[in-house]
Amino acid sequence: MKSDKQIPIKNSIATRLLRVVFSFYLVIAISVTLGHMFMEYRHQKKSISRDLRDIQRTFEQGLSIDMWHMDQESLRSTIKGILEIPVIVGVKIQDKAGLAVAIGGIVAKDDIVGEVGQHVDLMGLNQEEFSIHRDGIYNFDVFAHQFPLSYSYEEESRRLGTATIYSNTTVVFKRVKLGFLMLIINAVLKTTALWLIFLWFSTFLLRKPLASLAAATENVSLENLDSFRMNIETSGRNELTVIEKSFNSMISNLHQSIVERESTEEALKESEKRYRTLYTDSRDAIMILTPDMEFIAGNPAVIKMFACKDEQEFTTRTVADLSPDYQPDGVASTQKAQEMIRLSLEKGSHFFEWNHRKTDGTDFPATGLLSRIERSRQQLLQATVRDITKEMILEEQLRQAQKMESIGSLAGGIAHDFNNLLYPIIGMSEMLLEDLPPNSLEHENAREIFAAGRRAADLVKQILAFSRQSKQKLMPVRIQNVLKEVLKLCRSTIPTDIEIHQDIQADCRPVKADATQIHQVAMNLITNAYHAIEGKSGKITVQLKQIKLTNNELTDSTLKQGQYIVLTVSDTGVGIKSDIVRKIFEPYFTTKEKGKGTGLGLAVAYGIVKEYQGDIKVYSEVNKGTTFDAYLPLIKKDTQVISINHVPEIETGTERILLVDDEEFVIRLQKQLLSRLGYQVTEVTSGQGALDNRWST
Repeated sequence: MKSDKQIPIKNSIATRLLRVVFSFYLVIAISVTLGHMFMEYRHQKKSISRDLRDIQRTFEQGLSIDMWHMDQESLRSTIKGILEIPVIVGVKIQDKAGLAVAIGGIVAKDDIVGEVGQHVDLMGLNQEEFSIHRDGIYNFDVFAHQFPLSYSYEEESRRLGTATIYSNTTVVFKRVKLGFLMLIINAVLKTTALWLIFLWFSTFLLRKPLASLAAATENVSLENLDSFRMNIETSGRNELTVIEKSFNSMISNLHQSIVERESTEEALKESEKRYRTLYTDSRDAIMILTPDMEFIAGNPAVIKMFACKDEQEFTTRTVADLSPDYQPDGVASTQKAQEMIRLSLEKGSHFFEWNHRKTDGTDFPATGLLSRIERSRQQLLQATVRDITKEMILEEQLRQAQKMESIGSLAGGIAHDFNNLLYPIIGMSEMLLEDLPPNSLEHENAREIFAAGRRAADLVKQILAFSRQSKQKLMPVRIQNVLKEVLKLCRSTIPTDIEIHQDIQADCRPVKADATQIHQVAMNLITNAYHAIEGKSGKITVQLKQIKLTNNELTDSTLKQGQYIVLTVSDTGVGIKSDIVRKIFEPYFTTKEKGKGTGLGLAVAYGIVKEYQGDIKVYSEVNKGTTFDAYLPLIKKDTQVISINHVPEIETGTERILLVDDEEFVIRLQKQLLSRLGYQVTEVTSGQGALDNRWST
């Protein structure tokens, strides 16, 4: 693949690499040359120092004698002799006070700087290196060597002054500088030649393949990642072919990563969408809180559940604000909340029951699922709260129904046995009433026995109705007709200072029921209302209407949606305490004084209504009154309606009847009754006896 863009040579990697190599090589060459010059300089300096010490030993004594005798001619001659030495460029003689006595020196062997005896201040010359400048033309590198002058007189050494000699190293340094210059020129020429050769080769070995690589990368795009392959023009297998293979592998991996990332992002968006939908549309309250029990966020169900204005108001609350002071087990809500959070953090999640409090102060039971989550590397908790008020009500209703069913089963069994005992008592007393003279004492006694038996039979009927074990023939009944007769009877027995108000819908459709049991339900409810007002004036309201219930109106009931007839009986009596309301339908439970009731009235009414797939609701306030609503399902269309005043005629005959019963006193009574009606009766008390006598009848 050839590039359509050529990289300028001056900007190429090879050129810049050559620049770096050239600079590095040049720096090394100069550094080595300077090192050589420094070593040579030190060598020359040591050599001159040795020469100066040899000159000191040669002329020290002569100079000391000349200074002692102050022989200027001899001193000048000695200085000129010293100046004849090639490496010496100057001499200075000082007395012990530091004043110059004689100074001499030449430049290029003949130029005299100062004559002997001339006072020249050389600014405190010492052994350090310095330069002497003259007219800005000459520049000599000079070394100074100073030694003391002394003379021994009468075996006493006397200090006379100092002598300083100066050496010229100009020729030596010129040689060193010339060698340095040659080395630098040589290094520059070699480096330039190598740079040109390397540049020429790099153009073919590096620059063109890299240009091909650059052109290839320009053609890479998201659209051709799956099919793109690079092909670098190079000879043989080298680093560039490795780069080519690695680049193609990188493109392939990049394409795979992009595909996987897009798939992951799509799945993440879908998951987030589902979670957001669940979070927003969930009927359960979902909230985010910190381990310090501070709320961060909440879904719309939270706002509705806790009666907040908006999410901002909710986040200003804490767990303590939305809980009563104590939970049902007596533990402080704050303390128990900390324990629930600890368990959730340890186990990852924890399920528990909790009593919450709305912002308006209303408490409600709930279940909570507390789960540990992490957001932006911060450990948080997600709480899912469900209001179980309805479930608690239904659970209580279920327990009540189960208890009533258990009691009903027991009561039903007892009532059946008791009914068998009453059967001959009522039957025999009824026959005695027919046989005895009407005004005789025996007739009156038989009447009392019969009346007591009938009252006992009515009690058995109530027990059987409560236990739902009575066998009734259900027929379409218009409750408004039954209710009118009940109200007529009640008005004659309830004192006139208690007002009875009635609101009966005349066109209510019939229900499938037993008219006698409906009569009993209405009587029991009205009688209960009368007992609540008894002893003071008040008002009883009886209402009958037809309604249609929907799912929204059945939140706390076992009723199904549909059309119902509602019998409402309300009073302005003493009311019922809230802790007693749930017990009023239990058999034999009563708050009335002794002799005012058996405790079966409401229980029987409840049992009858439940048997008809209905329900009874009660609403009561202490000292304000109580309201009972009895719901009975309507039949879909009108049929023949039973009359409650219909009394069937007793038929007679002469046919033969085979009578079978396991109770002897029952079968004897039945035989007498049937015989009185003209029938020929054969009685047996076992199944085998019935088989033996079936042909004889």
